Amino acid sequence: QLPSTEVPGTFSPLTQQPATVTPTAVLTSPPTQAPKEEAIPPTPSPGKVFPASQKKAAKGATSAATAVNPGGAKLAAVIGMNCEVEDIDLGGGEPLDWEFHPLGFGIGDHKQKYFLGAVVSNLGIVVVFFVLNYVTAWAQVAWLKVPWEKAIFYVRAPGLVYIPMVWLLTGTSIAASNLAFFPSRAPSWVAVVGAVVLALCLSLPPLMWFILLKRGRFRATTVPDPKINADAAEIVKGFGKETENNAKEDTGT
Repeated sequence: QLPSTEVPGTFSPLTQQPATVTPTAVLTSPPTQAPKEEAIPPTPSPGKVFPASQKKAAKGATSAATAVNPGGAKLAAVIGMNCEVEDIDLGGGEPLDWEFHPLGFGIGDHKQKYFLGAVVSNLGIVVVFFVLNYVTAWAQVAWLKVPWEKAIFYVRAPGLVYIPMVWLLTGTSIAASNLAFFPSRAPSWVAVVGAVVLALCLSLPPLMWFILLKRGRFRATTVPDPKINADAAEIVKGFGKETENNAKEDTGT
């Protein structure tokens, strides 16, 4: 409360007393402060686990950064991303998913044991499937007296091997790449096995063309269907009549 002061020569119309003036305080906004720099959440390194309190603090810092500077928040989010890809960037010693390594066993006591197990077992699955495919054809020739050409046609040999080969190709190539490109994680012969299997995976497209798709190997033929031919003839005949009627209407005959 500020003290009142009398103003000489002035009187209040109600009290006929010298008028007083009460000064009022001028409201001013508080001084602005520069925004504090928000801490960028720590970048997780591969294989490092942060405690829950540190994760909560990083999340709070990211939320505050979003309110102050959306662009900076996006950068902080990108920096904090963990780009490690499961089953591909593994440091070793961990089992692979079943679609990469169906049998799931490891070979040896080194870090690459599951990758080596995937290479060996996946190749073994394809070879067993290939052998069974031709054994089934041979059984038809031996017991059912079916000609060999018809027997391999009935069992779709060797084309049926394409199914397990394509299914296991991804896991085999990933495992072989890890064996070949990280030789320090296992004995040297393991890296040699990986390089050989990786070269085999890369050679599969031209090998498939040579065995199945090149001229003389690919024996797909067309089978005439009388019903389809008859339907096509009716369609052509009807189209011809329609064209003839349109021509007559145009000429007025």
